[in-house]
Amino acid sequence: MNQLAKSFLFVGILVIVASPAFAVLTVSHLTDADLPTVFTSQQHVGEGRAGDGTATATYEVGVGGTMGAPTVTGQYTWITNTKVPFFIDYNATTDIVTFSIDGVFVQETIVLSGTTEILLRVATPSKKYTMSLENMFVDGEAVIELGSASESHDILWISGATIADGFVVTGDVKAKWSNAEPAPVGDQVSFSVVMGNTSTVPTEETTWGMIKALYN
Repeated sequence: MNQLAKSFLFVGILVIVASPAFAVLTVSHLTDADLPTVFTSQQHVGEGRAGDGTATATYEVGVGGTMGAPTVTGQYTWITNTKVPFFIDYNATTDIVTFSIDGVFVQETIVLSGTTEILLRVATPSKKYTMSLENMFVDGEAVIELGSASESHDILWISGATIADGFVVTGDVKAKWSNAEPAPVGDQVSFSVVMGNTSTVPTEETTWGMIKALYN
């Protein structure tokens, strides 16, 4: 295991695919059942997971490889109900992807040319746990919709970013659970990154469309 830092406690998924430069972001929510019909290809990039808390027998942050088997890993310890920053940076010149949560980062070379969309997936096993992604920006452009899950999965599909030329996604992530309950372990709660392609045109969320209309 790569000893990059602390010990990560929660996981989720972000799928990314490229679009025309300067395009306006379109945001939609999907379910796991939608993925096979929406995406023609997917490539795992990074993940955070419950792991084993403060122990070091397994990882909590990973990049590259496949879901559950990343090629580079790190350690992180979550504090319940505490918002921390995350970012995903893709350098199109070097093909290096950097995935960071609260200052803990992992890097791997991943060729993402040809991809066009972004999906962010969060998942929790029960109402005892909540995970949310907020205050997100793609190359400096705000993403109004939030990704949040409690006893469910939520996939945030962001279309319109310029992935092929490189990109940066930033935001905050917050994991919450009751101190009276055992902390989640393994991949029970998740936040992950996947790149891919789609042949489907996303449907714009009503709230996002109304907000954009105020500035057009």
